[in-house]
Amino acid sequence: MLSQELTNIDWIKSKIQSRIGTFLLLKEKLLKIKSTSLDLNVQAKAEALLERQKSLEEDLSKAQKIIEQINLGVYSLSDIVFLGTTYYEMEKQISDVEDLEQEYISGPKQEVKMTGFEFLILSLIGGGIIYGLFAGKK
Repeated sequence: MLSQELTNIDWIKSKIQSRIGTFLLLKEKLLKIKSTSLDLNVQAKAEALLERQKSLEEDLSKAQKIIEQINLGVYSLSDIVFLGTTYYEMEKQISDVEDLEQEYISGPKQEVKMTGFEFLILSLIGGGIIYGLFAGKK
């Protein structure tokens, strides 16, 4: 059991350490998106993700201290749970920022909304054009 526990700890440590660089670059991406996006919805999402980033950076700092303790052989079950939770939250943040970045790149979604009257007018115009195209061909 101890061997498997140590393997799990090593796995979590390596995953956190392998994603630190990616995670820390998110702040720059979020600041860029927030300052350059014209879409208020994207700006609000970037602001919320920046707040979460700040909190997660504090957790990451604590996680790095726990990793140092683990390397010395001193840890508890709550340390392992904290590392697992921190890794999960880091991955979620990375994924959420990547999704927001795609939304930012693709621009605001355009929805076409028209009233029944506008639809009727466009249908009549379209019908008239089609009729005009085919009426002269006999």
